[in-house]
Amino acid sequence: MRSPKIWTAMALMIIGVSVLVLRAPANRLTADQNQLQSLLKENSSKASAGENQLSQEKKILFIGDSVMLGAYQELKETFKKEALVDAKESRQITALPEILKEHKDLVSYQQIVIGLGTNGVITDDAIEKTMSLLKDKKVYWVNIKAPTGWQETINATLAKLPNQYSNITMIDWYSESKNHPEFFYDDETHLNESGRTAYAKYIASVIQ
Repeated sequence: MRSPKIWTAMALMIIGVSVLVLRAPANRLTADQNQLQSLLKENSSKASAGENQLSQEKKILFIGDSVMLGAYQELKETFKKEALVDAKESRQITALPEILKEHKDLVSYQQIVIGLGTNGVITDDAIEKTMSLLKDKKVYWVNIKAPTGWQETINATLAKLPNQYSNITMIDWYSESKNHPEFFYDDETHLNESGRTAYAKYIASVIQ
């Protein structure tokens, strides 16, 4: 029969192993979150600086949320001086009409790329107001890849837009990325380095 000391030692070993197993994913998630927040902060500063630049050479306006913000550098490298990337965290589709009105130089852009929907909430009113402002533009809308309760609803709604508006083309990021878990951080939404490169490259393949 084992002594109480042996049983105690074994119990401590089991607890120790369990703690290591449980802590590993949490630590990895924290590392991902820290890296993502650092990236978003850096890109947000770059995007703000870019908004103050003259738009004479710019032909493509990107409007998006934190997913697009994460890929700010990759989009700028892909589209060069032709693009202005206006992306911020927590944006929703309902804010889109007002965001567009803030761009006083909207008339100078030939193409508009929208990357919104990750944060949910889509309304017919927001879409109608948006498209009334963009009726003379070529519009590209990037759908979403996010493990949320609204992913399917958002993407289904966006998929109908090209039938309603002849100047809209869908960029099906969901289908392009759904079988590539290596593109994402652990939240399965925001993009790591390889994902950001793939995101920018895929958008370019549809636009060009």
